[in-house]
Amino acid sequence: MKNFNLGFAAVVIFLMPSILFAQTSKQDSIWSPFKYFVGKWNGLGAVEGKHGNYERSYQFIFNRRFIEVKNKSTFAPT
Repeated sequence: MKNFNLGFAAVVIFLMPSILFAQTSKQDSIWSPFKYFVGKWNGLGAVEGKHGNYERSYQFIFNRRFIEVKNKSTFAPT
């Protein structure tokens, strides 16, 4: 029984780094720096003295292979 426990502990210790330091898939790691932007964003701004509203959205599409960006800017009529 003692040998079994020692062998089991050796296997666990041997496999532990591969479990703890497993890499994410290439597909996930490509977009890691951009995950902050995914979602909907709203804001106010001005261009040449005209104030307007800005709406932007970022979402994953095609099985997380691409990020789709939608942008909408609205200004009061002049």
